[in-house]
Amino acid sequence: YYGEPPVGGLEVIGTYGQFDLCGFPKAASLWYRMQWLYGVPDGPDKPFRTDGGHEVHLVESWESPDAFPSTVGQKTRAVHAYSSAPKVELLVNGKSKGVLPVTRMVDGPGSYAEWTKVEWESGIITVIARDAAGKPVANTSRRTNSATASIALTLDAPSSLTGTGNSLLLDGQDAALVRASILDAAGHVKHLA
Repeated sequence: YYGEPPVGGLEVIGTYGQFDLCGFPKAASLWYRMQWLYGVPDGPDKPFRTDGGHEVHLVESWESPDAFPSTVGQKTRAVHAYSSAPKVELLVNGKSKGVLPVTRMVDGPGSYAEWTKVEWESGIITVIARDAAGKPVANTSRRTNSATASIALTLDAPSSLTGTGNSLLLDGQDAALVRASILDAAGHVKHLA
């Protein structure tokens, strides 16, 4: 689903939907994945196995509030995390900013963790998904990027991670999806590029 175009424009696509025009997942598709697919038992009708595991996704990048026109001059950022685990902890440069509950949408409100006023400082933010006992079960991080330095091209499909196979058939009929990533000087992906 690519979404509706904005009203009054001549565009044929919109910013709504779960995937961009290249087929890459937007944050909302990951929310659906964690809310529904992780709650479905593994079986022949499930597109991928989760084996009772958990996943966590950071929605935002970790750039200065001055990088965004709507937050120039502010000292804090909002941070959102989607997870299939019941708790999520946020760390900024290794310091905890608290553990928040995450509730499956079918069980009530609170289907993602939201820290609304996180003091911004350059470095790394990490979210740790925790099970009901508080044990870490998944994590992910984002870092403040330096200046743009290069572009990296990687093969996104076929990929065993996406269920699209492991190789291309060189018959003139097969196709590949190539991902172009903008990297900073340290080789880290710039999430806003």
